[in-house]
Amino acid sequence: MLFAEEMAKPDAEVCFVKAAGYVAMHRRPDLSRVDDALAEIDELAVELEKLLPPIAEGRFPLRTLKQISRFMFDPVEDGGLGFVGNGSDFYDPRNSCLDEVLATRKGIPITLSLIYMELARRVGVEMVGVNLPGRFMVRPVVHEMEVLVDCFNGGEILFVEDVEEMLGSFYGGGGGGDDSPQTSSEKGTATPKTSITIDRGFFGDQTIRPRQFFTRVLTNLKQVRNCAFPKSRLCVCPYNTDTFLETSTDLLQQGGVLQRAFDRELPAALQPHG
Repeated sequence: MLFAEEMAKPDAEVCFVKAAGYVAMHRRPDLSRVDDALAEIDELAVELEKLLPPIAEGRFPLRTLKQISRFMFDPVEDGGLGFVGNGSDFYDPRNSCLDEVLATRKGIPITLSLIYMELARRVGVEMVGVNLPGRFMVRPVVHEMEVLVDCFNGGEILFVEDVEEMLGSFYGGGGGGDDSPQTSSEKGTATPKTSITIDRGFFGDQTIRPRQFFTRVLTNLKQVRNCAFPKSRLCVCPYNTDTFLETSTDLLQQGGVLQRAFDRELPAALQPHG
């Protein structure tokens, strides 16, 4: 199993694009689509590089993040790529498939974040994921730079206080489920009932954790199956949970991970295309 082989590598050697592509093969078992996704992100990074000052002249990380956000999320007519969070059809399984997110320019927080992270890394800004309840975000691994990027909300750059307010709303009853379709601005419309203070110490953690990242990816696929297609069959493929995701006992039922979450009665609109 290609996904298993990728995840068995040391954390620093795991290719997130390939791993995400292998997950997407549950819909289209075509290995060439994984290579195509990798090539497309490489090509997009070349275009992004042209918009940034030369490395020799110095690049301010915050300005670089703002440029990445504009590049990814500005409308096509304004020179951007037009990526958007698919809030209107959040539980479409295509939102969890990297190749289809690249094709449709629509995704959920974690797939949009993956593309953002990969583009940032290619232009010199390392980023790591932040597993927040209700919303997956990313942050730069830059000393004394305490910001997060909400890729589901147009690449909005948030300070810790903004995220604390969002979490206060979430825990006070205003939030959705894991990777909720609400934007951060919508989450903030409810008066927070809980005071949340984030320990800034986590900004010092520069660890790349691919297993935790893909736990979230697979959890989202499970949510799609449960929320949108409660009567669909769930097939699993054998996997050694001891060497994979330590905290995923609910997800990795019967010793396996999601391989195909839908039966043949999947609505035509959600069938693989292109």
